[in-house]
Amino acid sequence: MDKCPVCKKKYNANKIYANKNEPLIKTPVVFKLLNKLCEQCRQTVFTRLGNKPSDKDTKELYAIVNGLLTSEEVRQIRKNLKLTQKEAARICGGGPNAFSRYERSEAVPIRATSNLLRLLNKYPQEVSYLINLFPTK
Repeated sequence: MDKCPVCKKKYNANKIYANKNEPLIKTPVVFKLLNKLCEQCRQTVFTRLGNKPSDKDTKELYAIVNGLLTSEEVRQIRKNLKLTQKEAARICGGGPNAFSRYERSEAVPIRATSNLLRLLNKYPQEVSYLINLFPTK
């Protein structure tokens, strides 16, 4: 049991939450940035597992909690589809540097981009159709 820094009462450090009600799936990124819920005062507090989370860790956790693709998932899908970052950006939008930023965890793809990449990952034969819709200039 840990002590809550807000109410100073003990709380169960083994219960990990993405928000105040739903348990969070434990992934490597989440272990860097665990949020815990004090069951006494209902406040979310950071754990003592290392330093304050980096901005990149925060973006990764945001993606996980909101059902968006993480940087590693974006990179893996793009590589599975045999697309360059510029080609992927042409298909999905977001500008020429978008995929570089997604893959470095400097930005989180919007839901539409995440969903499109998931669909293309499932139906890779459709990539050539989309590439031909948006020829290079």
